[in-house]
Amino acid sequence: MVLRGAETEGCVIVSAAKAQLLQCQHHPAWYGDTLKQKTSWTCLLDGMQYFATTESSPTEQDGRQLWLEVKNIEEHRERSLDSVQELMESGQAVGGMVTTTTDWNQPAEAQQAQQVQRIISRCNCRMYYISYSHDIDPELATQIKPPEVHENQEKEDLLKKQEGAVDTFTLIHHELEISTNPAQYAMILDIVNNLLLHVEPKRKEHSEKKQRVRFQLEISSNPEEQRSSILHLQEAVRQHVAQIRHLEKQMYSIMKSLQDDNKNENLLDVNQKLQLQLNQEKANLQLESEELNILIRCFKDFQLQRANKMELRKQQEDVSVVRRTEFYFAQARWRLTEEDGQLGIAELELQRFLYSKVNKSDDTAEHLLELGWFTMNNLLPNAIYKVVLRPQSSCQSGRQLALRLFSKVRPPVGGISVKEHFEVNVVPLTIQLSHRFFHRMMGFFFPGRNVEDDEVGDEEDKSKLVTTGIPVVKPRQLIATDDAVPLGSGKGVAQGLSRSSGVRRSFRKLPEHPVDDIDKMKERAAMNNSFIYIKIPQVPLCVSYKGEKNSVDWGDLNLVLPCLEYHNNTWTWLDFAMAVKRDSRKALVAQVIKEKLRLKPATGSEVRGKLETKCDLNMQQQEEEKARLLIGLSVGDKNPGKKSIFGRRK
Repeated sequence: MVLRGAETEGCVIVSAAKAQLLQCQHHPAWYGDTLKQKTSWTCLLDGMQYFATTESSPTEQDGRQLWLEVKNIEEHRERSLDSVQELMESGQAVGGMVTTTTDWNQPAEAQQAQQVQRIISRCNCRMYYISYSHDIDPELATQIKPPEVHENQEKEDLLKKQEGAVDTFTLIHHELEISTNPAQYAMILDIVNNLLLHVEPKRKEHSEKKQRVRFQLEISSNPEEQRSSILHLQEAVRQHVAQIRHLEKQMYSIMKSLQDDNKNENLLDVNQKLQLQLNQEKANLQLESEELNILIRCFKDFQLQRANKMELRKQQEDVSVVRRTEFYFAQARWRLTEEDGQLGIAELELQRFLYSKVNKSDDTAEHLLELGWFTMNNLLPNAIYKVVLRPQSSCQSGRQLALRLFSKVRPPVGGISVKEHFEVNVVPLTIQLSHRFFHRMMGFFFPGRNVEDDEVGDEEDKSKLVTTGIPVVKPRQLIATDDAVPLGSGKGVAQGLSRSSGVRRSFRKLPEHPVDDIDKMKERAAMNNSFIYIKIPQVPLCVSYKGEKNSVDWGDLNLVLPCLEYHNNTWTWLDFAMAVKRDSRKALVAQVIKEKLRLKPATGSEVRGKLETKCDLNMQQQEEEKARLLIGLSVGDKNPGKKSIFGRRK
């Protein structure tokens, strides 16, 4: 199977030595107050491999299909290394290169050979899809008794309460060996967003039309212009309805005439033309009616939103789960490489990974990511620190988690995704980082973004990162001029972990149609996120850092990252990461200075002793001052036999 992204060049080839697809039709059952038919699908893939192109090639641009040889697909068997070809091949390891073919009818010597890289080695995959429908045999439905209704439904135990029938998709990988370069990572991200998180075409088209109308209303904020557009569409719909009635009357009269003379060819031709014209009028009526419906709905919502009277959410009791998506793997090792796909940058090891997404009926969604244990190793040559990131505690099995990320998403507002709640929980970490490694990693995930310019911009103009919902035109200009930087440039603030981020310019597809202002607004809105509430609890850290100069080197500093909270910010994912970096650096400066100067805080007993001594000295000084004021300066002298420098002997 070949997978191609919608926004990137290149392709990913997925193969499996064995594949099984099983369907199970379950007995209908009552779920709540509804009788539904349950259907489950199970897909078993053994010897599964993933291959990806390393760069754009003429073969892909010509549209010719790439094929794998059978020996690279079938089950791996121990083969003798007698021939020179067996010795020269890369074997079955991840990161190896495999030769493809474009035509099976021609010998391999006569074809232009192209190589693809094995980005995921042989593994097993299990996929489960459970769906519920109302398509039930009427005779079978009459034989199923409805459930008993309990009188005390309000006092029902919440632990025994069932969630109901929810369409669920589950994907399980037990062990994964992954190796990707920046272009392949961007390609996989594009495929995941446009395939695994795919939305039905009709629903997606309707939502895109609705979003485009909302942007048009934002551009033309004059209510009179908006009402005139609605009136124009209403008049067009009335004309189509009148034209349809007129055509139907003509066809009725012709059908009356054909009853008397059914062999009149002229009447048959006229009737056929009227039928085609009637079908065209009905199609136009449907399109303009849908457009009018969307425009009226968006106009009402826009006016209510401006008046701050719109209720965006339904009541809590009306909300139900619509769909659930789950991904799980027991262990994965991900190798991040340079553009050639061979030289390593870092290696990330993950254990007990779980990601779930729950879609609800009010268009909200909940994302949950859990990770049992992780570690990151530095693969750059001459690296001082080999282990970059790991939990301070050892790897433990069970329910203990090293990372938990929760996000609750509201329906988009103005095309911008709204994150109602975003929380990150992390165990105490040990970080051993170098300046060189940090910049290589930022170049992998955010290619073309100059991190040094962002750091300078953070101090000079914080409005690039922090917004309060008030539209600011200067940092993010909605309508581009001729002299403006084109969309998608490397230094724009509107780049993050969206579907177009992480894609190098050579891998981006050129737009097929000219882009207007509304399309630019939609693309910019897709890159940004509106964060209503973000919380990152306190995290103890043991940090070691190697900078460009020796003056900024740290070694085994015990620091505490304070609790970070943000409210009502519109950021890209990269802006969010840079904001966390900036605020964390500010909070840790004082702790770093203390560690550098060895100003460690005293213990509790020492602090109490110092306070008591200080209080005694203050009391003694106050008594001496009172005595001097009352009876003279000589009262405070404890040894009267001593001589005074400026006075007489006593």
